[in-house]
Amino acid sequence: MLPAIFARQVAESFSQKMKGKMFIKLTAPKNYVRNRSNRPDSWEHKAIESKFKSSGWEKGKTFSEVANHKGRKGFRFILLEYYGQSCLACHGEPKGTRDIIGGKKRRREIRWAGRRYQSGNLQMKKKGSRR
Repeated sequence: MLPAIFARQVAESFSQKMKGKMFIKLTAPKNYVRNRSNRPDSWEHKAIESKFKSSGWEKGKTFSEVANHKGRKGFRFILLEYYGQSCLACHGEPKGTRDIIGGKKRRREIRWAGRRYQSGNLQMKKKGSRR
């Protein structure tokens, strides 16, 4: 089983068993989401855009605060997971070809904290670089 699918299934099972007391959700910036149910809500989107994408954000640092979730106040926590080599079976190149479960691969150029990354080869590029 693919790590992303397994993680989503564990998160859904956990959230169901908690019966509204606690939730786990996988998400990503809107343009990187493959499964529409993983789209970020407004709080997650704001945290990704204003915190994690800022040039001074420390890699691996988490963000949390008390905020509304599904109409109730609660402790919200977000942790980034970075693309690794194993992610490229679905998120790599060549774009448009089928991945290992039949979905279309989505090679992306990721702009993060003033740098450009290509998920197809994990090559980091500085903004403005042609490499």
